[in-house]
Parts: sequence; C-alpha cells; structure tokens
Amino acid sequence: MSEPPAAGVPAVMRAVALAPRPEGAHAIVEERPVPEPGPREVLVRVHSAGLNRGEILRRALLREGQPVPNGIEFAGTVVERGAGSTTPLGSRVMGHWRGCQAEYVAVDERLVMAVPDSLAT
Repeated sequence: MSEPPAAGVPAVMRAVALAPRPEGAHAIVEERPVPEPGPREVLVRVHSAGLNRGEILRRALLREGQPVPNGIEFAGTVVERGAGSTTPLGSRVMGHWRGCQAEYVAVDERLVMAVPDSLAT
C-alpha cells in the first residue's frame, strides 16, 4: 500500500508530448493525470528534464499515430512513495525514465540516484 498523497500534489499535470504529423512531429503541452507510484516506485516532482539528440531525431521520424510522451532524463524531488519504497520523501534525485518532460514522473526507485549536494536541480 502506498503512502497517502503528499500535500500539494495535484490530480492533473502538464506534460510535453510529440504529436505526429506528415512532416514530422511537433511538441505540444497536454494535461494528463499525475501518475500514482506503484510498488517500489517513487513520484518525483520534476525540476529539470533533458532534451537529447535521440529525441530530436524521433520527432523528425514520427509521422502518424497518437501523441506520445517525451523525455528520458530528469532531476527533481521525491514527493510520494509506493509500497515497499525506501527512498526518503524530500530526496533530491535524478534518473532515466520515459515521459519525464512533465511536472511529475512515477519511476522505479532503482532507476534514480541521489543528486549530489554540490549540484542544483
């Protein structure tokens, strides 16, 4: 059983998605439900998300279908924990997971690591 939602975590968030079109996808901002952390997952309030060459190439090749979430690198703060998670609430973390160009991302805690105190998020 996961912990109760943290105060201030909304039900809906903004997230970047790639919307396909014949000449290549374009980035859009969508409203999506804030994900709930599953077992051994943490919910991270994203402060920073990367944009890399692979995502830029993907945009150029995405020509049909539904919009897809974007982003794979992020840094932020743990605001909720799923059942069995041992990552402390309030931890500053960075990680690699899909769809993280969003205000929140739920990710397996084994895929995040602590942000050193010498770095800002």
